[in-house]
Amino acid sequence: VYTNVLKNWAQLIPHVIPVLFTLETDPELLELAAALGWTLLDVPKYNEQKTPYLKPMLKTVISKFKSHFYGYCNGDILFTADLYYTLTQIKEDSARLGSTLVIGQRSNILLYDRLIFTLGKVRQIYKEESELFRIDAEDYFFVSGAFSLWDHLKDIVIGRPGYDNYIVREFLRSPAAKVVDATETLPAVHQTDADGNFAGRESTGAKFNIKLIGEHYR
Repeated sequence: VYTNVLKNWAQLIPHVIPVLFTLETDPELLELAAALGWTLLDVPKYNEQKTPYLKPMLKTVISKFKSHFYGYCNGDILFTADLYYTLTQIKEDSARLGSTLVIGQRSNILLYDRLIFTLGKVRQIYKEESELFRIDAEDYFFVSGAFSLWDHLKDIVIGRPGYDNYIVREFLRSPAAKVVDATETLPAVHQTDADGNFAGRESTGAKFNIKLIGEHYR
């Protein structure tokens, strides 16, 4: 799964600067990521279960890189070149949209331990094998402007239920931002392995975010 992601995102360089936040990660994966051109950074802050907080990671990349969009993505998602084309189109419309949060649904494929990382292969598998997942599961987001909104968000962690819908809700409630659903133009392919499609709900500290933000974000 992770080898596919590292090689997949590397093909989007230099249009995308992939950053890998590391915490007790396999040394071989770190070596591969570095060789492929990823920027490796230590996780700036994590909770008692060693699950990283989202806000410190976002603030770190904003401080280190100059970009129109900054984003986060779960570590099992593959993209096609439509990631670049979709964000470019939204950027060109930024005068009308203003500060923007870009989200979308993912599509699941059964991995079967395959190496499927080229942009063309991901597109083919997306067309032939993928199944669109539930509407309340957002595995990625990209944001331009409105960074002050993050200061008001609670300290949610990644990969656990609730954080994604909480972010969308807060941006929808803000008059300073727009939310764009890019599902139809930006394929996000989730690699389903033996852990299934609900691994985050069964992990240690699964209710961390829910206790913080409330049950209605599940």
